[in-house]
Formats: sequence, C-alpha cells, structure tokens
Amino acid sequence: IKIINHHTIKNFCKSSNDEKIKNEKKSCLVEEIRTKGAVERNLRSADLSEANLSNTKLSEANLSGANLRSADLRDANLNNANLNNANLNNANLSNASLRSANLRSSNLSGANLRSADLRDADLRSANLNAADLSCADLKDANVENAHFINSQGISESLKQDLKARGAIFEDSP
Repeated sequence: IKIINHHTIKNFCKSSNDEKIKNEKKSCLVEEIRTKGAVERNLRSADLSEANLSNTKLSEANLSGANLRSADLRDANLNNANLNNANLNNANLSNASLRSANLRSSNLSGANLRSADLRDADLRSANLNAADLSCADLKDANVENAHFINSQGISESLKQDLKARGAIFEDSP
C-alpha cells in the first residue's frame, strides 16, 4: 500500500490545474486563429499540436519553433510565413499554400503535402522523410540538404531535379 501525503496530493492538483489552464489557453488561441486568422501574427514557439486550422489565414505569421505536430492545416494560407524550425510532423498540409514560406530546418516527416504550393519556399535542411508530396509544386523551392527519405508522390524526373538542387534521397531499395 502506497501512502500519499498532503504534499503529493497538493502537487498533483497543482499540476492538473496547470495542465487544464494550459489546454484552455491553447483552445482559446486555436479558436481565435480559426475565427480571426493570424496574418502577420507572432506565434513563435506556440503549441498548436493537433489543432484544426484548416482554411485559416496564416500568411506572414511567425511560427518559428512552433509545435504543429498532427495539426490540420488543409487549405491554409501560409504564404511568406516563418516556419523555421517548426515541428510539422504528421501535419495535414494538403492543398495548403506555402509560397515563399520559410520552412528551413522544419520537421515535415510524415506530413501530408498533397497538392501543396511550395513554390519559392525555403526547405533547406528540412526533414521531409515519409512525407506525401503527390502533386505538390516545388518550383524554385530551395531544397539544399532537405531530406526526402521514403517520401511519396515524387516522380523520377522530379527526384532528379531535386537532387540537382541539393536534396538528399536515401530511399530503401
């Protein structure tokens, strides 16, 4: 039998309340972004993991270092957004517009980028391992040192073009 003292209960309640407050703040922030958009807003290091931000206007927003893991960003406008070092692991960015976005050193592993507009995007040193890039537009994107290991939806001709621009492919045989 484990004895629980008053301090243990107090610390548990405090941490539970802290977590509840954190989740409420996150929900309010997500709702605010969904209703008002976040054009040019500073959301640096924000926790927006698993948030539904589909169809939102996030152009020119500062999302550097933000946690957008498993976020729904379908059809979102992220043109000129700063997503440097952001975590977009398993995010849904299908049909999203990311023209001239800064995605340098971002984690896009497992992301759904089907039909995403990545023209002129900065993807240097980004992790796109196992990402779905079917019908994505990577015209003039900077892909130097970007990793595309086991990425899907990339034709052989696009693969060769990306390699010529400095992308890294180490696909399994």
